[in-house]
Amino acid sequence: MAFYSPNNVKTEILDPVYFSQDRVEFRLDRGTIMNNFKLANLGLTAGGNHRYNLDGGVSSVIKAIHLYDGRITLQSQHHANERYAFDNSLNTNEQNTNIERFTHKHSLGYSVSPALDAVGKTVVEMYNVDTTTNGICTINATDTDTNTGKGYIQVRDLLPILKVLPCLPSKVFTQLRLVIEWETDISKMATGTANPATVIKPVLIIDRIVNDIAEAKQISKLSNAFFMDYEYTQLDMPANGAGTQQLHKKTMAFNNKLLQRIRVKVNYADKANYVATNTVLNRGSIGTSFNMNNRKIQFRVNGSNVLPRSSITGDNKRLALFCDTWGNVNVRPEMITGLPNNATGGQNGVMVDNASIGVKDFDGVYIGKVIEELQIEMDRDFIADTTANSRYNSAMKIVLEGEVQRQINFGNGGYNVGYVV
Repeated sequence: MAFYSPNNVKTEILDPVYFSQDRVEFRLDRGTIMNNFKLANLGLTAGGNHRYNLDGGVSSVIKAIHLYDGRITLQSQHHANERYAFDNSLNTNEQNTNIERFTHKHSLGYSVSPALDAVGKTVVEMYNVDTTTNGICTINATDTDTNTGKGYIQVRDLLPILKVLPCLPSKVFTQLRLVIEWETDISKMATGTANPATVIKPVLIIDRIVNDIAEAKQISKLSNAFFMDYEYTQLDMPANGAGTQQLHKKTMAFNNKLLQRIRVKVNYADKANYVATNTVLNRGSIGTSFNMNNRKIQFRVNGSNVLPRSSITGDNKRLALFCDTWGNVNVRPEMITGLPNNATGGQNGVMVDNASIGVKDFDGVYIGKVIEELQIEMDRDFIADTTANSRYNSAMKIVLEGEVQRQINFGNGGYNVGYVV
């Protein structure tokens, strides 16, 4: 008999025990459920013919997500929408275009058209149907049964601990609950800010084991396991008035933790720079990481350089290192190209041509050490630029996201969760 049969597993839809425009809570403290529960009916009402954040889709409404057992935190992700937007870009173009565009409501994925534009270049299409009133990724004005702007996500994609737990029995996790904090900044959730945003009440779809023998077999599979946590810190880069600007900063955010891969992105320090009137520029602060002129980077871990020589220089070299670390990235080719600002329109989202140039530029490197001291060094060169929100000269924030290894150990009828050191 197949495990997923009516005799073994029953699918249920749970309503939250608490819901507001700040947070939602689900209780999972009865019986044994599988690790594949989904958050469904997820989304916003806002209207105005806007789309969800281009990279995050419906997940952009989730600011933070927590899995608790009573007062014990099994895992929390405090920048869940930023992390999920990045994870979406690591999917294949086929998955983003043909599956997740419909389920997650993001706008990643593209096709190459046989047509040519006015200057004879091949057209790369991003499915402009999404900008229409009934587009796949459009946010609806009201919450109805036919609201096509709702989506769903696998919770384990936000909480990696679920990937190493085959099931969650109430015999072990006696007061299990899932708590989600909603994003309140509409510029992080949508491509426009003209209309108030309201979070739709979600539901949780679970598979509950209803056969005692099958339940015992699944519980027996629980064993000590490692999983990843994603932790953030940010560093300030002041405005640049002339010449080469050099950033040399230490952070204690990862001290005494086993740090695996690290990802660096560059955002505006002033979030107002992401909005012109009511239009969210570029890919919003969640998905955007700006390229800067002559960008160089170096990491120092426990007193030693991670990268050879004084730094890694050159967009292609940095991109190659990032792909070696994190894998291929599903973006249009021009998004990762570091070209200077267009004199007539700047690099912002209202630029008619090349609007996406250099807005998906990340740095990534594997560390694989317990951190005693972490330092980042980054350079950028000044470019004469009259654009108010210049990524080359404005004050920026450097966001570091690190994979920190944790573990869950079982024994004596209980468990403990902690960092790997």
